[in-house]
Amino acid sequence: MPRSMWKGVVSFGMVSIPIRLYNATEASSKVSFRQLCPEHKSPISYKRWCPEGEHEVSYGEILKGFEVGRDRYVIIDDKDLDNLPLATAHSVDIQEFVPAEDIEPGLYFKNAYFIEPEELGKKPYHLLRKALEATGRMAIAKIA
Repeated sequence: MPRSMWKGVVSFGMVSIPIRLYNATEASSKVSFRQLCPEHKSPISYKRWCPEGEHEVSYGEILKGFEVGRDRYVIIDDKDLDNLPLATAHSVDIQEFVPAEDIEPGLYFKNAYFIEPEELGKKPYHLLRKALEATGRMAIAKIA
């Protein structure tokens, strides 16, 4: 079963529907290879190395830093990232509903996605889907 890219909401007006977002082309568009040792046919791994202290650093010890000058960094942690003032984090914001015939295929999107409602969002999600089908409209949305 494919893994969702993220969990979030579909929102329009004062309505928010909890969803999971899936990349529709991920499985078929990407082919990836692992780098292998020619002798053992095992995957190659990389050490996290500090050249200044000349020692290996464990993954859990690694910090995130934003470079502000030569060899000068501002340290950023997960708490800092969580507190960023984002208007729409993990949100599919419906901008407007338009007649389906007004949408030219391929013109308004860069990627294709599948949306699956979370358990609590199934009823309102299916109501939205049925309303769009009944009215012959499509939703134009921005993913953030």
